Amino acid sequence: MIIKIEFLKKALDEAKGKILEDCIDELDLHGKDGTTIAGVKIQNVESGVKYDFTNCDEWNKFDKFVKEANEAKKDFENKLKGLKKPESILDEETGELTRLVPPARTSKTTVKMTFKK
Repeated sequence: MIIKIEFLKKALDEAKGKILEDCIDELDLHGKDGTTIAGVKIQNVESGVKYDFTNCDEWNKFDKFVKEANEAKKDFENKLKGLKKPESILDEETGELTRLVPPARTSKTTVKMTFKK
């Protein structure tokens, strides 16, 4: 049953994607308020608004800093994932000893479906 539902979902998503532009064009003819069909009001709305900040040098500096920090965080997380047991590292400049602990791992069981093309 779950396979049939997933297949129908995929087919409906594809069909919706193919007719969406035509629907938008048709609704443009009805103006801002849209129309009602079978008791369902439909109208075009703006969604998924995006902003492009790349024209601001200060933002670009901040973005670079954040990307570098995220990359360093990702590298550190990968190091922690590789730990089998807790270990300590010594900061040779300060003499500070830091304890590293492997992360707790959780997962969720689900069903994977692969449709032949």
